[in-house]
Amino acid sequence: MNILSIARMTLLEAWRGKVLWLTAFFAFVMVTLTYALSEYIHSSDIATYYKLLIDGGLSTLSMGLFIIAIFFTFQTIINDKKQKTLPVLLSMPLPRHSYVLGKFLGIAATIFESAILFCGILLVTLGFFIHHQLEHAHGNLQAWIPLVVWASLAFALAACMQAVGVMILCFVMESEFLILFSSFGLWGLGALSHDFRQLAEDAQTWIQPVLIGVYHLLPDFSTLNFLSDTAYQVSASSSEMALVCLYGVSYVLVVLMVFLMILAKKDIT
Repeated sequence: MNILSIARMTLLEAWRGKVLWLTAFFAFVMVTLTYALSEYIHSSDIATYYKLLIDGGLSTLSMGLFIIAIFFTFQTIINDKKQKTLPVLLSMPLPRHSYVLGKFLGIAATIFESAILFCGILLVTLGFFIHHQLEHAHGNLQAWIPLVVWASLAFALAACMQAVGVMILCFVMESEFLILFSSFGLWGLGALSHDFRQLAEDAQTWIQPVLIGVYHLLPDFSTLNFLSDTAYQVSASSSEMALVCLYGVSYVLVVLMVFLMILAKKDIT
């Protein structure tokens, strides 16, 4: 039993569970809303149609990925505790960090798999409706593909940052209600962390270093939100994309390293 084996088991658990059904549900919601919009938008207003579809589709994708990150992470770790799978794994010659890293890799693979699936459905839906609205929309559709793919992958990376926080909560808290409540609280604070930076820049008192510390402690989901840029066809530069990926990956690695050091002497069963 090693890290990759645990990651594979976690991914198989997602396939056997309701994760892909949840992705399909959010995709169905997006397609339904798209069809409803198509009844009210005239074909001459194709640019507005594109923006509404992209904005609605990516918003639904973002919400779906964060819900998967919260509930699937919670479910897989709590089930291991309840079904006594965790003590059995740790009774083997398996370091604790192998279990944690394997679980995270499986969860991250599930999130990115869901993002790719939803992104594909969004692009197919976009092409289907646009071809019925405008005869020469194919060229325009091709311009959207890299923007939508990049925005989807950025949202998936943000959801992985959320999943790390949920993992920590599952190990340090006993109450399932508090774990879920704190997970959604982390989601909200991560969405608002950019405001903490703005407050820190405007503050002139002792509270400024406190706000700066809070900002660096929380994940900044707004940094990985390219929804508006995608809707208005604003392409991210290569350097911006590299910095965003570096931030997301670095945040995950640093949080995991700190957590594993704390976990080294803690009973996690």
